[in-house]
Amino acid sequence: PIKRGSVLYRRAENGVRQKHQQGLPRVQLRQGRELFNRYKAKLLGMDLSVTGSDVDHVRMCIVRAEIVFGEHRDIIRNNRLPLSYKVSTYKGTVLAKGTYGCEVVDLTSRTRRKYKVFNAKCLSVLSRRTIAQETSKPSFDILAWIRWRRMCWLGKALTGEKGVPVMYMLQYNYENRTAGDIFECLPCALPSSFMGLLLAARDLNKWHAMCESCKPKKWVRYDVEGRTNTRRSRRLSGRKSDVRSLK
Repeated sequence: PIKRGSVLYRRAENGVRQKHQQGLPRVQLRQGRELFNRYKAKLLGMDLSVTGSDVDHVRMCIVRAEIVFGEHRDIIRNNRLPLSYKVSTYKGTVLAKGTYGCEVVDLTSRTRRKYKVFNAKCLSVLSRRTIAQETSKPSFDILAWIRWRRMCWLGKALTGEKGVPVMYMLQYNYENRTAGDIFECLPCALPSSFMGLLLAARDLNKWHAMCESCKPKKWVRYDVEGRTNTRRSRRLSGRKSDVRSLK
């Protein structure tokens, strides 16, 4: 028997659901042409399905990001390179591929767990800590980074930079809220109506300040006991002690 959740199981499940979609009534256009029923489709790099779940899209993005991480593994594991360069490479290549479309993905408990586990596996190579340590206290919080990106994208969409159809989509989603939607990252101080959000987004300085307040740190260093290590080197710590003595 095929194990549930395996690749073969998902392929068989997709085949059965696709056959079920073919047996359903088709949409007929005015010209007389009928549309083909599909269980899955890809639009602008997003893997869409009839069920409306974003798990398949997140899974495929993580698979592509794992391939990119394998290609840059020698750079990330190189001890001669500075940590800032390796972190920038990880964010610009791996996370950009793994979190594609995260602005419109519902951050449910399942999608959050997939993002968190993937990030912990990659960070364990960067920080030389265990996966369990990076899961509990990550050196780079990917969920906070995704919320910051969603906040920035939402501000641009509410001001009309993403187009009128996106504005209508946001209005519909706001009137039909779901768990983990893009409006979940908004502070409680914002208005509780869609027109109030439109007016709040027009204040660019205030919205930019809210985005900066939720922006995560670039990198957090931990010592062996799991406490935050603020001193980066002996030279820097010695300089701080000299300044304290002068005071």
